[in-house]
Amino acid sequence: MNLYIARHGQTEWNALHKMQGRIDIELNDIGISQAYELNKEIKELNLRFDKIYVSPLKRALKTAMIATERDESEFIIDDRLIEMDFGELEGKAYHFDIDIAMQKVSDQAFNLFFKPSIYETHKGETMDDVINRAKSFYDDLLKEDIKEDENVLIIAHGALLHGFLYVVNGLNNIDDFWKVELKNAKLYKI
Repeated sequence: MNLYIARHGQTEWNALHKMQGRIDIELNDIGISQAYELNKEIKELNLRFDKIYVSPLKRALKTAMIATERDESEFIIDDRLIEMDFGELEGKAYHFDIDIAMQKVSDQAFNLFFKPSIYETHKGETMDDVINRAKSFYDDLLKEDIKEDENVLIIAHGALLHGFLYVVNGLNNIDDFWKVELKNAKLYKI
């Protein structure tokens, strides 16, 4: 199987650096443009996907519909691909630049992205919860009857896809969870 992943296009909360987990936010205009760019990338690579797995959240579904030019009914929607439940961090500030993050985000949000080994959730999911969901999905994917030459696409969310990569790459240090940058609406071959 040829396995590809893509994160959804940008939302307004992405642009504002606000944590969005389970809250179902639409793509903004930039996110829609990014989804069309992803469509262009897929066409340039002459890819046709035999199976497309998508998170049930609107931002992932819209990205998938634009990028693949397919209807939602053609997707395999899997709840395990939903974004991490950030609990009390939902809607709070975050930043991936460590210098900005040290000044502008809560200790909890800082730990989530820069010190995952000491991150403690408040009414949300733990890092292990996300990794276990990603592992469950991946284990089931490997059991499916997918031929060696078939192309599979997964469109989901940042934390979930990082958990997926953590599992696929056999990582065991939680502080390596965010090491790979996953940009909005970019195609990555696994």
